[in-house]
Amino acid sequence: MINIRSKDYKLLETQLARRVEKWLSMPNSNMEERDKTKNFYWADIFPLLMELFQYKERYKVENHNLFGLILTVGTSPEPLILSIITCQPERVLFLYTPQTEKYLDQIIEYTGLKISQIDKSMVEGADSLAIYQIVMQTWENWGRRKSVAVDITGGTKAMTGGLAMAGALLGFQLLYVASDDFLHDKRCPRPGSEHMVVIPNPYIVFGSLQENEARDLYKRQDYHGASKTLAELVNNVPDSRRFEVFMALSKAYEEWDVLNIKGAIEHFTNAINRLEKLKPKREGIEILEIIKLQRGKLLNLAELIPDKPGKTILPLLQNKEAVETLVFTIYYNAQRMADRGKYDSAALYLYRLLEIFEQRRFASFGIDTGSPCYENLPTISSLMLLERVNQIKESKGQSTINFLPPYIALANGYLILEALGDRFQLKNTRPKPIQWSSFLDEKKKRNYSILAHGFIFVSEEQYKQLKIMVDSIFDLFCLIEDINRDRAFDHYHFIENPFEKINSC
Repeated sequence: MINIRSKDYKLLETQLARRVEKWLSMPNSNMEERDKTKNFYWADIFPLLMELFQYKERYKVENHNLFGLILTVGTSPEPLILSIITCQPERVLFLYTPQTEKYLDQIIEYTGLKISQIDKSMVEGADSLAIYQIVMQTWENWGRRKSVAVDITGGTKAMTGGLAMAGALLGFQLLYVASDDFLHDKRCPRPGSEHMVVIPNPYIVFGSLQENEARDLYKRQDYHGASKTLAELVNNVPDSRRFEVFMALSKAYEEWDVLNIKGAIEHFTNAINRLEKLKPKREGIEILEIIKLQRGKLLNLAELIPDKPGKTILPLLQNKEAVETLVFTIYYNAQRMADRGKYDSAALYLYRLLEIFEQRRFASFGIDTGSPCYENLPTISSLMLLERVNQIKESKGQSTINFLPPYIALANGYLILEALGDRFQLKNTRPKPIQWSSFLDEKKKRNYSILAHGFIFVSEEQYKQLKIMVDSIFDLFCLIEDINRDRAFDHYHFIENPFEKINSC
């Protein structure tokens, strides 16, 4: 890098102005005079111009620490030389035509580039697609570095257009060496009037690239990744209001997805407040209403979730709306896990759902499955209940028990509910009753999972078989509890594609 002090800069500026005046006054009527004028420019003017340009313009790119610079070569090598010495890249790619190849030697000579720093490729002047392909391949060869700039000063319009589009799409810095004083008789800018223009990348300014990335992550149900990308957009784009809504919504679903109900409520509140300020149009209003509904459902559930381990869950399980929110939360979490190919986790959620079904039904009898008090049953004594349980166990070929269990586990729970005469029984499922042996088989498969008590991987097919059984039991549960399962889809299903539904304020 050329290092000159401000007082030296003033001196150089004065020297340049004098030499430019001399250059402009030189005769230019024949070939010999034109050659003499040209030689004077390159020998006496351009070296000073290089020093001054770098001194004035370096600050525009010095914080970027550019690894690579890509340039289209036209018939005027001067701006390319100025760009290279100012950017000081580690690597350079020249895109040139058969007509402009001859200028490469001059550019390399003045910039002092080493052979190891140079990549070059000949293109047809109008083939913008080829330019894009070459840029992509070179970028791959450079290790997909982000610290890359493109200079679109030289070359044909098609060349610069192709390079600009490629650079903008890949998020490169866009540069242009401009002048406010072009000398038409000399066919070049007045020396000293040149300056570096850093062109705002529209994809970065308006967030198009990162918005597409966020859309893709959200669509893949990676709400954490989507919220991180959206946070970058919020910090970088001029109008971040839409992205603030999407970020809050992504964070809400991220927390809901991991069952952090209170965290989800906080982010839903943020999303609602920001979306209301946008004054959304029809589809945005529909989303706003869904978000408000989902937040309300979670608020009711959050108020009933025990604040410490060991505390009774009966108040929650006896609240129908809270139970509805809980079971659909678990069910859709299982579905999202399966969509991601995580069948072990999905099976674990479905198994938990079977437990919650019976916990809710026991709660209707005033029984907490974690610490059941059978003496509180209003219509049957504990001894009579034990007798009925053993009759049912004998009918299913199972060993009898001497006392009612102090903790009601999954299989025993379904047997005891049958003994209590509750409608929630496997024989009442539709379209056909679930056999007790089949129920136990599916239960064992879960127990063998590495996330339960074993080391077996749950396959997609095994998960699907379990889900068929759970769906049948879920339908029975909704029938008994008078829950509209179809209508609940909009209540608990995460909103798809909010980006397309909230396009304008």
